[in-house]
Amino acid sequence: MDQEQAEAAANALSTHRENVLWYLRQKLSQCGQLQASMMETRITREMEKNKSVLSRARGRMGGEFGAPAVPGEPDVPKFEYKPHEEQRREERGGGHVEDELTPQQLHMFEEQNQDMLRHYEEALNQVKYVAMVVALVNCANQLQDR
Repeated sequence: MDQEQAEAAANALSTHRENVLWYLRQKLSQCGQLQASMMETRITREMEKNKSVLSRARGRMGGEFGAPAVPGEPDVPKFEYKPHEEQRREERGGGHVEDELTPQQLHMFEEQNQDMLRHYEEALNQVKYVAMVVALVNCANQLQDR
């Protein structure tokens, strides 16, 4: 009789532990789904923000390349297509684009390069973060399946 009571107590304890684990897995899965939806919303907002930043940057550069972006700012030289041979002849002759630009234009290009670099580094960090979150959600789902 004592053995039956011990077995019943062990079964009850085992069942209780399984139920607690099931409950925790369910809550962990819900947290993972909530986190994934929050990340999706955040990524969507970031993408919209990036599109907005790009459109503002295009607006600053003017309607077409070479048009003044803002009155009072120096004009950006208009791009002209040159066939390969003509370009090579010019390069051999020592015609460097940097020599033709004003210091202000060089500074502007350097700033734009730095801005683009920062933008791509931020995007890379966001991708790494999302990959980490996806991995965590996958782990949570695998734990739930067990």
